[in-house]
Formats: sequence, C-alpha cells, structure tokens
Amino acid sequence: MKGQLSLKRVLSDGMILNVLLSIIIYGSLCVNPAMWVHDYTPDIQAVVGDVHVPLVQKIIVGVLFFGVTIGVVLYSNAKLRQQNGGKLSFLAAFANSALILFFFAVWDLLILDWLIFVTIQPDFIVIPGTEALAGYKDYWLHFQVGFLGLTQWVSVIGGGLVLAGLSMIRLGRTMNIQGENFKVRPLDTRREL
Repeated sequence: MKGQLSLKRVLSDGMILNVLLSIIIYGSLCVNPAMWVHDYTPDIQAVVGDVHVPLVQKIIVGVLFFGVTIGVVLYSNAKLRQQNGGKLSFLAAFANSALILFFFAVWDLLILDWLIFVTIQPDFIVIPGTEALAGYKDYWLHFQVGFLGLTQWVSVIGGGLVLAGLSMIRLGRTMNIQGENFKVRPLDTRREL
C-alpha cells in the first residue's frame, strides 16, 4: 500500500461525508424525530412505543444516506486512483473506504451523539412526552451501542470491502492484455430474430 493510501484524502473526503450525513440526519430529525426512534435509548423507545413513519420519508432518507455514503467513498477511491497514476490496489481501496467510514463512526459518536444530542440537546430532537427521561443524557449508552456495537464494526469493515470491490470496477477503460488493446464497452442486449 506504500504510496497508495493518503491520510489527507481520508480526512478531507471523510469530512465531506461527515458534513453531508450530519445534514441528512439532523435535517430528518427536524422533519420527524420519530424516524430515528430506533436509535434513541431504550427508556425513550419504551415511552414512545411503536411509531408509524411514512414510507416516503424512510425512502427519501435512506436513498440520501446511502447514496451520499456510496458516492463520497467511490469518489474518494477514484481520486486516490488518479493521485497514484491510475493504479489502486484492492487493499488500498479497502483501507481508504474503511477509514472514511470509521471517521464517520467517530464523528457520529463525538459530534452528533455526545456534543449535539446529549450535551446541547436542541428542542427538535426531544420527542414530546419524553422530555425528562435520563436517556437524553446517557453518554455511556451512545458509546456502548454506537461505537462498541457489532453493527458499527460490520458496517465499517463490510462497507469498506463492498466499496473497495466497487472501486475496482472501471467501466469505459482501455485495457492492455498481452500487448493488445481492448476497449471495454457495454454489452449489446438487443437480439437478432
């Protein structure tokens, strides 16, 4: 990986991801905090109970969240490839992808959870009827669930592997195989009858 991985790229592209996902998360919390009730502490979830979130809200937030995540990481890997003269190993793409996702996990814990959710606690994140619950001030639970939890690490490692694999696909490129040039082009799916 020597000469391929760039900490500057991880930090700059990771910060872009952090800011965009923060806007999506807190923007959706402003619209409907119940959309994220599954991420609230158990005492808050118990009081709120089952909630109905309109399907269109779930779809919009899901598409934005995953679209931005995939897009930023693939862009970062493409820039890393360009930075390395058109070469990028799977290991470097994995490390770049996983580190960007890990950077968001740290950002999520320190900034989104601890600083904004627990410490500052804007009114729009507090679900009516749950104002006095201790869960809003539970730093340890955010650390335990959001950072030490298995889901977080599966997301970082699994997401890193998937995004590294996607970064290895380069459509529309010219390959040099044993001295001959081949142009990769889309398959013609039309059938002759």
